[in-house]
Amino acid sequence: MEAQKQKKWLLNLDDDNDNDDVLATFIVPAEIYPARLCATSHGISAASGKVGAIIGSFGFLYLAQSPDPAKAAAHGYPPGIGVRNSLFTLTGCSLLGFLLTFLVPEPKGKSLEEMSRENEVGQP
Repeated sequence: MEAQKQKKWLLNLDDDNDNDDVLATFIVPAEIYPARLCATSHGISAASGKVGAIIGSFGFLYLAQSPDPAKAAAHGYPPGIGVRNSLFTLTGCSLLGFLLTFLVPEPKGKSLEEMSRENEVGQP
């Protein structure tokens, strides 16, 4: 019960109600990585999220340009796929992320040590 209260408290830290980034960056890595690698893996997850945000920001800028070369050249950008198709692409990426979230293992109340079987004899 205490763990559920902590999760709710962590999720409520975000005032804008976009808890997906909080969940993916802080809660999921803390639950799925082995305890001895948790900090390193958590850092890799956070860095990957930031790299994805940079790629998404600049990628949307270029993709959202008009497919008409004359209009795109007027702004100094190469032709893109248009705003409508860019938004469909972003929607597809979001749905893919949503579906991949279901591949994350559920801890079911187990500690990190129990999940990673660190305390068992013969485990590296």
